Amino acid sequence: MPVHRLIPDVRRSEDLSDGKSVTSSRIRPTRVEIDLAALAANAARVKELVGAAGVLAVVKADAYGHGAIPAARALREHAPIAGLAVSLAEEGFELRRAGIPGPILVMGGVYGVTHRELVAHGLTPVVSELADVEAFARAGVAFDLHVKLDTGMARLGVRPEHLEAFLDGIAAFPNARIAGFMTHLASADVDPDLTRLQLERFAAAAPSVRARAGGPLTLHAANTAGVYASPAAQIGYRDGVEAGRDDARGRQRNDPRRSKRYRNGDHEYNARYGSLDQYKQEYRAAFQQGYEEGYRDVRR
Repeated sequence: MPVHRLIPDVRRSEDLSDGKSVTSSRIRPTRVEIDLAALAANAARVKELVGAAGVLAVVKADAYGHGAIPAARALREHAPIAGLAVSLAEEGFELRRAGIPGPILVMGGVYGVTHRELVAHGLTPVVSELADVEAFARAGVAFDLHVKLDTGMARLGVRPEHLEAFLDGIAAFPNARIAGFMTHLASADVDPDLTRLQLERFAAAAPSVRARAGGPLTLHAANTAGVYASPAAQIGYRDGVEAGRDDARGRQRNDPRRSKRYRNGDHEYNARYGSLDQYKQEYRAAFQQGYEEGYRDVRR
């Protein structure tokens, strides 16, 4: 794959104590190297693990710092994924403007007046509020949606005791079609009892949603941790290639290739907190690289 700069240099002026102004790239010489071939290979390996289930590649937050557009393009063109997922509508718009085709699921909330635009871009919303369904329906065209059930994450989603009323509400909008049903495993890597309970709640609710779908229904529950910890969660979609995000359990069980390397001069740092990169000499340092922050990128 050709070399491509994912994110341009950050150019913030900083007033220093000596009165001079410099760019942040002179203050922070850190760069991140992205190996998109490794990213695609990791997604292919996950597909092998989940078998018949599809893989939904989560590229939210600029693909976890990999660069959303090139990462999404590499995954679409070189990995056996069923679709992509983002958190915000704006992230989906960015992918569509870049010509990224195929299903794109918007898993977070939709705010303001973006409902009509989301439908116009052919994005699929995840819903848990009837007000959102009504706002999407006002676009005046048929659209698919996924219903999210809160089985224990306590973040987004319809509570099980409110699901029937929520499904009745969706039925009031004839241009809305339930195409998917999902939940979010809260602690699949550390709490098997909670994971089991969440999957039981999800399975108990699925027949009601399937009866209202009026067509094929995709179920999805397994995030990254869920794939390794709970094969029972690998249904429909397996959510979250997470763009090759580092995961200690994944390295032990799946032997993924590293898709993201942090460098400062000749030194390479691990992305995980409080640890040292095993491939370089031990070297402790403060690493100034924030989540979703602009950086200078070189791809191999």
